[in-house]
Amino acid sequence: MLPTDKQLESLKKVIDIKGNRRVTKFIEENETLKQGLIVLSGDSIIENYHVEEYFDNNVVNRGIAGYTTKDFLEVFDKIVVPLNPSKLFLHIGSNDLVLLHASKEEALINILNTLDYVKTKLPQTKVYYLSLTPVLPLEHKKTRALYVANRTNEELDEMNQILAQKVENFIDINDSLKDGAGVLEEWYTDDGIHLNHYGYVEISSIIKTYI
Repeated sequence: MLPTDKQLESLKKVIDIKGNRRVTKFIEENETLKQGLIVLSGDSIIENYHVEEYFDNNVVNRGIAGYTTKDFLEVFDKIVVPLNPSKLFLHIGSNDLVLLHASKEEALINILNTLDYVKTKLPQTKVYYLSLTPVLPLEHKKTRALYVANRTNEELDEMNQILAQKVENFIDINDSLKDGAGVLEEWYTDDGIHLNHYGYVEISSIIKTYI
């Protein structure tokens, strides 16, 4: 069963509270960090990514769970720009489908506009876009409907196909996370959408080739 609007509104309130705390933490940390680091930023796929386990000390996490492109743009100048990263790996846009009630087409425009803004603010940074990641079907025993909501692999795949054509430095991490049926590999997740250690091992092997 899909989550109700009331449930999504409650989820967004929690996201905003936790997100604000994380932004404050990032701003304080930025004052102690050197510029030119490698930064991973975006939504929960990044927040849950314990980069220190997979990369060296030159990689910094600036992810905030639940963030949409709108949320991201509101804090980007505060949490990422001051670091003036040498490389930026961005994963954002999937939550637009749920929390902004965006159509596939609207979410694609949001992603492309976000990337344009990022490149304008950080012209010397090499910006990579990590593809939208797959999900398990709502009926799967592991799936938490509140998180997956109305996202489908068919829609995410269509968006990735378009983004791969339009985005410079597009990195496909979607296919490597799927099983033979074309959905998120059960071994890689505990709730149907977010990655666990095994999922991060998989995508880290791809990202390392660009670092």
